[in-house]
This record gives sequence, structure tokens and C-alpha cells, in this order.
Amino acid sequence: MISSFFDKTKPINYLVLLGAVLLLFLGVTLKHFGLQLSYSLIFERILALGALLVTVFVLGDMAHTKKLTLNNSYSMLFFLLLLLCFPSSLKNTSSVFSSFFVLLSMNRAMALKNEKTHKEKIFESTFWLFLSSLFFEWALIFLVPLYISIYLFSGKQLRLWLMPIAALLCGSILAITAMIMFNGSISFIDHYRFPVSLDFFLNPDYGFLCYAFLVLALIFIVFGKLGYRRLGRTLSLRLVFAYWMVGLIIVITTGDYHNGLGQFSLIPAAIFGANFMETLKQKRIKELIMIFSILLPIVVLILWLWQ
Repeated sequence: MISSFFDKTKPINYLVLLGAVLLLFLGVTLKHFGLQLSYSLIFERILALGALLVTVFVLGDMAHTKKLTLNNSYSMLFFLLLLLCFPSSLKNTSSVFSSFFVLLSMNRAMALKNEKTHKEKIFESTFWLFLSSLFFEWALIFLVPLYISIYLFSGKQLRLWLMPIAALLCGSILAITAMIMFNGSISFIDHYRFPVSLDFFLNPDYGFLCYAFLVLALIFIVFGKLGYRRLGRTLSLRLVFAYWMVGLIIVITTGDYHNGLGQFSLIPAAIFGANFMETLKQKRIKELIMIFSILLPIVVLILWLWQ
């Protein structure tokens, strides 16, 4: 049974999922760029592929070690399935790197549940966000769920609330220094323009809207099932929900879901998808939902490749 295969986190699960991600990334690269790739573009795509593969691994590790899911590989599977539904998100190398650093930041924010080394974790989380913002400036808005994490897990210590500002200043100094050393300018400041667009409302993507409403329905089901039985996981999932909402807000604000910005919300959505599968107790229903969840993205991918 398919569901029983992904109920585990054995090496074979990682091999299957990472292999599928590799094939998907190669397919998107060939469709979008063709065979005439420059050496610089090949190097750039290899780095992006490496970041994507590490993203899958870190997601699985975070879901397990931070107790966002049980010990299974559903979160990685649903992340892959969502990528199959939005394959064009992989054509933008910058969005792949940006979402990768957001995941690293999210991982450190989730680690605040542990009562040790809060200052270091907040600093690291903010620094990863700063690196993400170098690829896409709107990534800085993920400071909102970071501060929610500080509120939920770290109390009201003023020094902890000021730590993200210190990390941003440190990152800015390093970036300006690097720019002056290599380019003789500080033009990176012009990068932070935070463009706003109404394209999401003027030319809505109905596929993305269906995705948003479906994930929202899953979120209601998951929180309804968990209730107060698992308060620790419920608090963590509230933080995951905040990350999903911020990813959605970025898409709505920029109106740019075709260049990979929708990828920011896929990781939180995958975690909720995993939690939804865990709420299903009847094996037959669970198997049918799993089969449908796999077949639909494959059909979407085939239709996209034939366009």
C-alpha cells in the first residue's frame, strides 16, 4: 500500500522522493531553458538543484525533530506533490534559493521551543532571512512569524525582541562591506524596493486559488482534530500557519506566482498535508486519498509539459 510506504522514514523513502525531485527539476530546466545552456547557467541550476534537494531533507528532519508530524515522510511527499502542481515555480533560481533560506530560518524559529540558547537561535533565524532577502526582498516579511515564535516560546525578554534587529544590522554591514570590496559600491540598497502589484486581483490564477482554499480547509480539519489534546504540537502548527499566511500574502502583494514566489507557502502547506493524513484512521479512505493526491499532480505536470 502506498500510504504504508510513506508511513516510515527509511532511506528508501528519501531515495524515492529525492530522485523524483531530481527528475522534476531536470524536466523543468529542459522545458524552460532547452538544451542550449551556458556554463554559468548550468552552474547556477546545479546549485539550485542542490538547495532544493537539501530543502526536502531539512523539511523531513524539521517535521520529525520539532514534532510537527509523527515519524513519517508525508511532509516531504506533499512538498513534492505541490511542486508537481506548480512546476513553473522551479524555473526561477532566485526563488529556490530564497525559499531554501526561509526554511532554514523557520527551522531555527521552531527550535525556540527548546529552552536553551534562545539568543543564538533568534540571531541565526534572522540571519537566514537576511540571506533569503538578498534573492527576494519580500522575504523579510517572514520576520512576523519569527516574532510570533519569540512571543510563544521565549517570553517577554526585551533583549530577545531586539536580537532580530541586531542580526539584520550585522548582515547589512557584511553585505555592504562585500559590495564595496568587490564592486566598489553599495548598490545592494537599491535591491530593497518591495514592489507591489494588483495582478493577483486583475488576472487571478484559479489554480492557485484552488490550492489556497484546499490548504485552508485542511488547516481547519487539522486544528479541529487536534484540539487541545496535543497542545505542544498545536502551538507549533499555529506558527506553521503564520508562515503559510505570510507566503500567501507575498503572492497576493506581488501578484507573482508564476516566478516561484508561491513556493514560500508550499513547505507549511506540506506540513499540514502530513498532519491531515495522520488524522485519517480508516486505511481504505487513507489509501484512496493518497492515490488521488499522487495522480492529480502527475496529471497537472503532464498537461504543463505539453503546453
